[in-house]
Amino acid sequence: GGCEIKLSVAVDYSKSNGDQSSPGSLHNLQDNNLYVQAIEQAVAIMQYYNASKKIAAYGFGARVVPNHETSNCFALTADIFNPYVKGIKGLIEAHERTLQQVELSQPAQLTEVIETVMNRAEDG
Repeated sequence: GGCEIKLSVAVDYSKSNGDQSSPGSLHNLQDNNLYVQAIEQAVAIMQYYNASKKIAAYGFGARVVPNHETSNCFALTADIFNPYVKGIKGLIEAHERTLQQVELSQPAQLTEVIETVMNRAEDG
């Protein structure tokens, strides 16, 4: 036997990380930014315990379409009922695509994401 996990990742899309067009921003797509580095390093380790290689990918702290209100739980796939991406590459691609579609906002609160992941875990 071994340990098997169902991996979920939540990315903070709030203004507190800096404007994505600024060189020092955690969301600047021109650099191999700290967010991408953190995703690669953390998921690289955890993927060995995630047989399906599917990752539930969420975001919080951004204004999202269609209502442009700040959301503290949205799927990076744009489908809250199917938030899964395939592996690290799929997660980074979803993150970068999401950055181009949302407006960084305030406040960022983790409560909704944590509740969503807990409910998904309880449902199996």
